[in-house]
Amino acid sequence: MGEIFAFIAPRSDRVRQSRTNHLCFDQGDIERADAPRQESLLVLDLKRPSPSTDGTNCGMGSVKTAKIKDHPLRFTLAVTITSLIVAVSVSILAISYFGSARSLLILSEKMSSKVSDGITAEINLLMSSAEKTNAVIELMVAQGSLDLNNGKLVMDAAEALLQNEGFTSIEIGLPTGSKYKVERAINGSIFRYSDIRTSSSVMRTFHEGDPDSRAQHPDSVKTLEEGYDARKRPWFVKAVTVGKTIWTDMYVSSTSKQFLYSCVTPIYDKDGALLAVTSTNVKLIGLSQFLGRLKILDHGKAFVVNDQDQVIAVPIKSTEEIDHLLKPSPEGSAEPYQLYGSEEVPDRDIRLALIAYRRDGKPFFEMKGGNGEPYVADLVRYPYKGGPTFIIGVVFPKRDIMGDISRNTRLMLLAVLLFLLVAVLVGFRIAKRISRSLAILCDEVDKVSRLELGSDTVVESRIQEVVRIGESVQNMKRGLRSFKKYVPVELVMQLNALKREAVLGGELRELTIFFSDIANFTTISEELAPECLVQRLGVYFDGMSRVVLDHAGTLDKYIGDAIMAFWGAPSPRENHAYLACATALQCQQYLDKLAIKWQAESHPVFRTRIGIHTGKVIVGNIGSEDRINYTIIGDAANLASRLEGLNKLYQTQIIISEDTYNQVKDRFVVRKLDRIAVQGKSRGILVYELIGTCGESVPAQETFLRKYEQAMDLYLCRSWAEARQAFAAAQKLSPRGIDYPSELLSSRCEEFMRVAPEAGWNGSFAYTSK
Repeated sequence: MGEIFAFIAPRSDRVRQSRTNHLCFDQGDIERADAPRQESLLVLDLKRPSPSTDGTNCGMGSVKTAKIKDHPLRFTLAVTITSLIVAVSVSILAISYFGSARSLLILSEKMSSKVSDGITAEINLLMSSAEKTNAVIELMVAQGSLDLNNGKLVMDAAEALLQNEGFTSIEIGLPTGSKYKVERAINGSIFRYSDIRTSSSVMRTFHEGDPDSRAQHPDSVKTLEEGYDARKRPWFVKAVTVGKTIWTDMYVSSTSKQFLYSCVTPIYDKDGALLAVTSTNVKLIGLSQFLGRLKILDHGKAFVVNDQDQVIAVPIKSTEEIDHLLKPSPEGSAEPYQLYGSEEVPDRDIRLALIAYRRDGKPFFEMKGGNGEPYVADLVRYPYKGGPTFIIGVVFPKRDIMGDISRNTRLMLLAVLLFLLVAVLVGFRIAKRISRSLAILCDEVDKVSRLELGSDTVVESRIQEVVRIGESVQNMKRGLRSFKKYVPVELVMQLNALKREAVLGGELRELTIFFSDIANFTTISEELAPECLVQRLGVYFDGMSRVVLDHAGTLDKYIGDAIMAFWGAPSPRENHAYLACATALQCQQYLDKLAIKWQAESHPVFRTRIGIHTGKVIVGNIGSEDRINYTIIGDAANLASRLEGLNKLYQTQIIISEDTYNQVKDRFVVRKLDRIAVQGKSRGILVYELIGTCGESVPAQETFLRKYEQAMDLYLCRSWAEARQAFAAAQKLSPRGIDYPSELLSSRCEEFMRVAPEAGWNGSFAYTSK
């Protein structure tokens, strides 16, 4: 029956590098261009001011005001608003209709500016997502997780990144001229194909997709002159020429009514040699649909023009309305469609606004619309970083802000309307002052929800309630800073993101479990004073824990001088066995450096034994209704603990199980120690000593290991005399002097030469100690 391990351990709150099992990128790093937004933030009703125009923004910075005297919130609002209403009543009666009109125009300019900001954010989101996608591919190549010679892996990675609905395709061109491409068809399905250049031909291969896509890109074999050559494509040439991420000019797809921008990035190795050029192609039809969803007053509309004087976005409801943007190309043109220019766009209001802007250069102006009535237009330039420049415009009838109010109605109701307007505006002004402090508190509470507890922001205000809330928030943060040292921050953040409460439960999952223990700790503890022992353990646990957390491990608990950790939960990790082994090696390196320092200070040195096993355990919240711990249960955890204890027998530092070895054997230097049946087990398992990382061993060590493996093979074949001689020979080659495993197995050979094991012996040795 498995043991229950309680979880009380500090956790790092830094962001994890990877959240997926296969591709080392964070999906949260790539924002979707079609993500839902609060478009109502861009809707402004000028007939009735809304409190939202004051913008209680939770992202405001820290604002401190002098603390004079605290007052209740209701008292402050009542006295201030009443005083202002009495003071401005006489002035309000003198304001004319034309003054109101001017105010409304100014307000409409602010409104259109807000709309432009929203459109700018939409453009920035779409284009920055493409840049992040290229950066992810570049990072994967740099880390070695994406082999550019493996076409399937390259296209798998590209397809995973193509989930953003704003992208039409991702292309990866190689210095040989070959290309891999994953594309989204018009019907939304994904297809992939490649153009591979050999020494004599160019082979196009359609890998997967719907029949229509296959018909457009059939398999073919062409000569080197006729076939596709990525190196000659404008996007490839531009990326290599510039040498960094850059955007191409707008172009229209030859296979569909889509107009696209391409973000291209050259990828180089550490020596500066070109490895590939990746191109993420984005469609802007979604921007027009975004404009179609905007409500700008009653009849307002927005539009976008690029730096090639092409209208790239107007309000449309669906892709069937694409003809508002595209027209057939003249006969003989290379492309079947082209975008309208600023002076030929079908929408007359937009066309007249662009003509006036080009002629006068004013960003905000009044004009006559297509039907002859007065219109208001607001156009701003938005140069995207390192990319194209856009003109974002908003145009709407002036009657939308003035209304159909007659002169007599305006004269009779002007005073009352202005009086009410001022009252509301005064309320807004007061609320805005109050909201500054509340915005700081909102930001602080948001940080607490993300367990970002580092700073103590002081909120000063004249309002007693605000001051008390600020003090309560800071008290809460101080309490949570202590609390987070006892729980895994990553787990708490996951529960918070899912809006769920931690409940009892677990799941069966394959993990890699790590146990460490200080050798001869009882003797060391007797030699040191309690205060000194606690201080030394603090340094030891701090360094070891940092190594575990830096390798994405979950630190389960401290058991006396022992450490228990595991990999693969709560976040699944495909390479959990590798991370555990890398952690063990780095822990030993840390202890070697610490030993040098402590020896110089004449302090006892800590030597640590580590056991690692990979197997299935139950992981989850275990405990009672009142108190639960995130931990693991299972035989695999017990076996990892037994492996740690085996180091005593073989005088080794790190022992890993056969299951762990099978997952990391190509990345680490190991040697087979024995086939052991640990206490409580009838079946023997192979155990290995973890020595180092592949490529770091010296020739003398490699010679020793080869000789040792020869001796081990003879031992398992029951050739006792030859095995004993081989172990003795290996003993002489050991870079560490005495090799205890060779000495132990040599002695066992002598024993077997006197009394041979039974006929069915498979090399297992029963180890009865824990």
